[in-house]
Amino acid sequence: MISTTKWRLTVAAASLIVVLSFGVLFTTGQSAPFLFSLPYVFWMGILTTTLLVVLTFLGTKAFPYKED
Repeated sequence: MISTTKWRLTVAAASLIVVLSFGVLFTTGQSAPFLFSLPYVFWMGILTTTLLVVLTFLGTKAFPYKED
């Protein structure tokens, strides 16, 4: 049961990141602010990808329908 809750939280967090990235985080023509001389879209894309990779890893550990 705990695994199912972790799985649902992981799916919800990943879904939220995807919705936010397409709706809020990445807007047309936005390049400022810069971080380490990288434009906003580039470093925010790296951050988003990193978060989704971490959530994918956590999701593989919490997947409730594993075969033993």
